[in-house]
Amino acid sequence: MDLLIAPNTVAYAARDVAPANGTPGWATGGNPGTGVPATIDEAYQYNALIEEVTNVIKASGVALDRTNNAQLLGAVSGRLINIRTFQTSGTYTPAAGVTKVKVTVVGGGAGGSECQGNSLAASISGGGGGGGGAAISLIPVSSIVAPVAVTVGVQGTQQVSGGTSSFGNYVSATGGTGSKFTGGGVSPGGGGGVGLNGNVANINGSDGSDGQSGASFIFAGDGGSSFLGGGGRAGNLGGTSGGNYGGGGGGAYDATLSNNQYPGGAGAPGVVIVEEYA
Repeated sequence: MDLLIAPNTVAYAARDVAPANGTPGWATGGNPGTGVPATIDEAYQYNALIEEVTNVIKASGVALDRTNNAQLLGAVSGRLINIRTFQTSGTYTPAAGVTKVKVTVVGGGAGGSECQGNSLAASISGGGGGGGGAAISLIPVSSIVAPVAVTVGVQGTQQVSGGTSSFGNYVSATGGTGSKFTGGGVSPGGGGGVGLNGNVANINGSDGSDGQSGASFIFAGDGGSSFLGGGGRAGNLGGTSGGNYGGGGGGAYDATLSNNQYPGGAGAPGVVIVEEYA
């Protein structure tokens, strides 16, 4: 693709441009029988079409090449067409015109642990749940057998691990591990999930923090974050839930030493994000 190479061409600044006045319309070949004349092509219209096309090519970072008439096709190929976000399980079938997909899977966040105690030597601070793992893959549509089963990992409730998210058999990520309540002053935080089979990246979720208490301290257990962040913080009289896809729930702590049991926060559900490219 290139600009016109012919006698009597002019520089860009001297080109013909669209008239300031007039009614836009469509061209006709005319009809001699009814006296309708044919439309006369104007140079400004040619200039406008060429500028539209060459701007797309140059915006893609490619120099114009008069020997290559597929430059426009190359410039528009690979563009992002659509993003589909699965917050619940379902199936995926590529839309028309899609040649590849970028799939991001995030496992469910795990639940934090509860607390119960009446002294600093007891478990008055629960641990945080682990964040869900993540994996990212680029997949050619030619290799996809549709429909693809999409599984979104469930959130882990108190002490419960998050579920695994997957895009068929192509890529998956496990959920975080739930924090378990113990009665001896320490409730270990849950481990983060892992990404599996990602050909771009496999990312571990963050571990939840331990819930600890001793002779003169209380360390509350925050939930681990996923690739997308969102770990829930520890909370007095109840942990907070994970705040973004795959975030682990925070542990509970009891600053009053009441010996009541207070719940750990739930993790956040996972997610599967499919970016469709031309």
